[in-house]
Amino acid sequence: MSWWVLLITKCVWAVFGGSILYLAGRIITTRAQHKGIGTLALDRALDHLEPSYLCTITRNPSVPKMISKSTGCNFADIYPFSDGKDLPLIDMAEMADVPQESLPFHDGRYPKGGLLGEAPPEAGDVILASVFNSNLPLETGVLLGVKL
Repeated sequence: MSWWVLLITKCVWAVFGGSILYLAGRIITTRAQHKGIGTLALDRALDHLEPSYLCTITRNPSVPKMISKSTGCNFADIYPFSDGKDLPLIDMAEMADVPQESLPFHDGRYPKGGLLGEAPPEAGDVILASVFNSNLPLETGVLLGVKL
């Protein structure tokens, strides 16, 4: 059985004493979803590139779960759940084309009606639900960041 997965990343960006890996997206064939394939691909990218920070823009509650599994951190370590004090948020925002004044949200990130034309799966976790809630416009993404 063959699996099809594509992990899209921007080049690792040099920052003060480290680097940022920007996860621009993930594409996983429908029959391979919910099997940990995206997490495995992210694990391998992190092992190979050894970045100091990881960031992404999303509105999918499964993405911070994937980041948590791959990095071994808990949600309280992932911006915007953390205070972001130790994160180069300005550099992360620039890589993701997010206006600094709107952090952590990126209005207009996705086309009208959202990326898939529908709301993402419901977030079961209370912390996730506080960020990825039903009041968030479908066109809005959320910047996530973590120190590795």
